Amino acid sequence: MIKEIAFLTNKIKGSHKTIILIGFMGSGKSTLGKELSNILALPFCETDSQVEKNTGISISQIFELKGEDYFRGYEREVLLSIPKSSVISTGGGIVEDYENRQFLKGITNIVIWLDLDWEVILRRIEYTDRPKVVALNPQKLHELWFKRRPLYQECADITYRGNSVAELIDLIGSIF
Repeated sequence: MIKEIAFLTNKIKGSHKTIILIGFMGSGKSTLGKELSNILALPFCETDSQVEKNTGISISQIFELKGEDYFRGYEREVLLSIPKSSVISTGGGIVEDYENRQFLKGITNIVIWLDLDWEVILRRIEYTDRPKVVALNPQKLHELWFKRRPLYQECADITYRGNSVAELIDLIGSIF
């Protein structure tokens, strides 16, 4: 397995591919992204964390003080600035921006949609302080999840419904 991982890492670096995880909030993008990054020895970036670091305030505060449009614009700047041959965990709404979708579909990216069932997502997010969770009731959140699904699908090279990093590495390896 170590040889296969080293081979895959070299293929990703040699092709300057960036692995980008997309999906609704609570789908496991950050957790799987960190694991992929460690195993493949590639840099890891979480767009939401980078926005917070760059602005010095939380995503919730950005939504409250500047609005969602401001956040989406800043999120786009972060996405476009991340070096190639990285693993990126995106915010759940990154696909709502047309320019982001065009970037995601670029040939230097491997976009993985973490597509979990709504019931799993809701259990993971229902007691969090994420701006959308606070602002919307469970029915409206479900509608948002449903609305974004075609956008995730539009951008995805791989759709993954599990939570095993080993399986995910196999799927990534299958496209090389």
